[in-house]
Amino acid sequence: MAAIKTLPALTVGTTATQLTNSTHSKWASVSIQADPANSGQVFVGDSLVSTTRYSRVLNAGDWFTVSGSAMDPSKIYVLGSAASQVVHPSGA
Repeated sequence: MAAIKTLPALTVGTTATQLTNSTHSKWASVSIQADPANSGQVFVGDSLVSTTRYSRVLNAGDWFTVSGSAMDPSKIYVLGSAASQVVHPSGA
């Protein structure tokens, strides 16, 4: 069983933000949880993520996991519908 790798919480606003800008090894899965106290939505996607172009929309408390043989968390971007939305990324 792979160990869970927790990245620092990330505060996002209305500009697309890279989940991590560090070079991490490839992971089997990457999970993102929207903080339960968020007041808006968080959009998850690639570098072109927007409120109309996304892979997943997270409401407060929602989470999303992307799985594959070699996930690179630096290729995932998040965007808030309002300022100061918090996400909690992790992987395995």
